[in-house]
Amino acid sequence: MIELSDADKISAPSFEKYDAGVTIGSSNIVAGIDSPRTVVYEERYIDEPTGFSRFARLYAMPANIHLAMSRQGAGFASPLKNSGLFKYGAEVSGRAVKTADPSYVITSVEDLSVRSDIVASGGDTYFQARATLDSYLAIHPEETSNLQIQSLHEVAA
Repeated sequence: MIELSDADKISAPSFEKYDAGVTIGSSNIVAGIDSPRTVVYEERYIDEPTGFSRFARLYAMPANIHLAMSRQGAGFASPLKNSGLFKYGAEVSGRAVKTADPSYVITSVEDLSVRSDIVASGGDTYFQARATLDSYLAIHPEETSNLQIQSLHEVAA
């Protein structure tokens, strides 16, 4: 367990992403083979609005007609199909904004120079930087007031 001062509790990030969970079995999606299906429609007539429907016939629509008619249905013509994320699906080639997890380094309080002898200059998670700094200060207590944890983007030149 890490004991933090009130100042450390306020300055520490409220959330850090870590690997968690387990994976069981293969992560590959496995599907069965495609098999043709014959779709049969049942036609019924309603002669009177308050009466029962009567059976007319079973109808097997050819696949090419079925495909052509699916482009005329309510789902294809729906305005919702061209809204939200679907509106941009065909033309967007990647994310408009890219994000990265924040990295932290140990710096000198005086000049914000990165102390790559303690934490790599590429940075680490806040928790790992904090643990590394605590271990370093246990060996070098004279540097306690001279070191701090800083976001890498704040010190990069």
